[in-house]
Amino acid sequence: MLTTVREELAKKGTDRQESIYLDTPESVMDYKLTVGDFVESVSAEKAVEDFNVLQEYYATQMEVYAQCGEYNRSKERLRAVKQQLKEKKVSEEQMLALRQERKEISKKINQLGEELEKQVEAQLGFAWKGKKVLCYKNTVFISWIEDLKKRLGQLEKLRLEHVKKHPLFISNLKALEEAVGYGEQIGMVGGPCLFGMDEVIIHIGMEDGREILFDSCCGRRCLNEDQTEETLEQFTARHREDIRSVRIENRKNGITRQEYDSIRYLFAFAEVFRARVVIPLPDISYFKYASSDLHGLKEELYTESMERFKEECFRISDLYLEYIETIASDYPSVEYCVLHARNEKLVSLFYEKRNPYIENSGYIQKITNISGKKDSVIDYITMLALPYYVYGTKSIVQLDSVDETDSGRKCNKIHKGDIRLTQILYPEYLSRDGKHTIYNSAFEYKDYR
Repeated sequence: MLTTVREELAKKGTDRQESIYLDTPESVMDYKLTVGDFVESVSAEKAVEDFNVLQEYYATQMEVYAQCGEYNRSKERLRAVKQQLKEKKVSEEQMLALRQERKEISKKINQLGEELEKQVEAQLGFAWKGKKVLCYKNTVFISWIEDLKKRLGQLEKLRLEHVKKHPLFISNLKALEEAVGYGEQIGMVGGPCLFGMDEVIIHIGMEDGREILFDSCCGRRCLNEDQTEETLEQFTARHREDIRSVRIENRKNGITRQEYDSIRYLFAFAEVFRARVVIPLPDISYFKYASSDLHGLKEELYTESMERFKEECFRISDLYLEYIETIASDYPSVEYCVLHARNEKLVSLFYEKRNPYIENSGYIQKITNISGKKDSVIDYITMLALPYYVYGTKSIVQLDSVDETDSGRKCNKIHKGDIRLTQILYPEYLSRDGKHTIYNSAFEYKDYR
């Protein structure tokens, strides 16, 4: 289902004048998005740290509040009373008196606050807290590059013209702004998936001469009418004795526009922030998925099939590595490294550094219930911490597809404040059929470079 920022505002019953998107370019408002039913309209107060336009409104509010001595003295006294109550070093009679005072001060603060809010509204000409912001998956806010530039002046030097034409999905922008202000080293992470739908096909040859096809990405023929009822994992387990051959068909003969841009975005943003880049090519995760799908085969056939699958994945990784090297040559000042299965030293470091975060984590147990796939899912999530593992950079920008929204949120939770992850995500590009994303499109619509 395709939608736009304009359509999402209308669905939520929000007039553009009532939102923060009044000055957003029309190309951004009408850019086709594939975000499902996961967008909600939230109060501007929830997004104040992520938008320059809201920072300006908030600054006006702070000026008005700062000029009211009675309000600030009441707030200070309330903090002192709460601290005394917390410490419990007074008599029962004094405790009752403090509780009564807390109640009276709170009431006074609320009354003063209402008056001050009216002053703020009069000064701005509207109630800024009533403005609406669109939020995706309760994690990232829909924004646009011009607003980001006003918060982060470095982005004026960004060498990416087409980023002006589509929305961005952002979270924790204040962390990046503070890191830049303090001169901290910044890490960038993101990049392409290894391959998408309808690119690597598994041909299962049966003893009765039939050949049954599965898509390696989804475990079924998800884009084809001849879908099997069983997944590849179920099929290999239940028909073990009847399977005589497995053939891996790798149809990926180039990289798509989005895959190319997913690499260029990293280098372009890293250049303006003087950041270090880590690009995970997640072949190690794809191996784990394939292993789970094919583990029901007879041992010899399983071993042969996995070897052939890895060979094809290596061919795809080599394709990406060539493009990464070419793109990197346009950004000679950017330091980068690439995680992939044959970079054994970096893979070993990745698993070593992440181990303390997942070893006894209760949150890890909630990530997925899909048996056999859990470790590969954990790979995807924890790969976003690679700049921290490799370079020790705690301020990290996830520059990625909006489909990786959940990964960023979960990565932050797993690392318990040791990293400060800012998300700047871009939409999934539509394929040449104008209906599906490039990742999810049929092979003939992939639009390779």
